[in-house]
Amino acid sequence: MRASVYQRLMDDLERVDAPADAKRLFAALIRRHAEQNGSAAPLDREERIKFARKLLDQREGRQVICQRLQHAYCIGRSQAYEDIAKALQIVRQVTQRPDGEEV
Repeated sequence: MRASVYQRLMDDLERVDAPADAKRLFAALIRRHAEQNGSAAPLDREERIKFARKLLDQREGRQVICQRLQHAYCIGRSQAYEDIAKALQIVRQVTQRPDGEEV
């Protein structure tokens, strides 16, 4: 199977109304099958999105984030920008000290 098929399965799995444990087990099965077929790298989408969110929180530019995603995860430019767009949808977790300064 192509990597895009595995990614589509993982994306669709997120939308399925099923117990979290069942979804985790099915996701592990998809990953294992992808690894056996040499297509596991694209399945790291959640990890890529978290990485992009971290860089956004550090106020890195989108072009820099795109380049770092491409290099770190061996993905194309359009996929990197899609991951950045997803990361932008995640609400930044801001922690403040009692004196009002962000941590």
